[in-house]
Amino acid sequence: MPPHRCIVATRVAIDVLARFGIEAQPRSVLCAVANAAYATWRARILAARQASAPRRWLEPKAPAAALCVWAGLPDYAPPAGQWPGHLIAFLPAEAQVIDLDFRAFARPDRGLAVPPAVVAHWPAKDAAVTYSAQDRRGHTFYVRYERQDDNAGYTAAEVWKPGHPDIVAIVAALERSMRLADD
Repeated sequence: MPPHRCIVATRVAIDVLARFGIEAQPRSVLCAVANAAYATWRARILAARQASAPRRWLEPKAPAAALCVWAGLPDYAPPAGQWPGHLIAFLPAEAQVIDLDFRAFARPDRGLAVPPAVVAHWPAKDAAVTYSAQDRRGHTFYVRYERQDDNAGYTAAEVWKPGHPDIVAIVAALERSMRLADD
């Protein structure tokens, strides 16, 4: 997997939207995408904590079918050359986010067959958003995005810099294609 795929996808999204007069901003996030087995297990853990259950009930091992894929964990040290985060585009006027690299969370062999991209409602004032959706197979998956405004390491990526030739070419091609579709 290329080290900066979400950065490329977000840069392209922001630049294409700008060509159509739509403001979009980068939003660095912690993202967790889980299957139903994980969500059920996690809910039991949280309920036990709230009920002041005995310690031995609080951290049981997750069932084998439970899966949660994370990006942007603050204490994670990524491989050399990779940024420890996940980047999405935020549309303030629409209170929505676009994640064009959502496929990074797909683990179809483990029951997490998520779509390649998602659009989600996210009010500007909220620090996090959680929602559920269904994949093409009808399996429910759960998503949580949390803002990480102080994780701006993506700005050091060469592809993030304005005028990067690959980004300019992709954006121009997408704009041409979209405008032709309007004719």
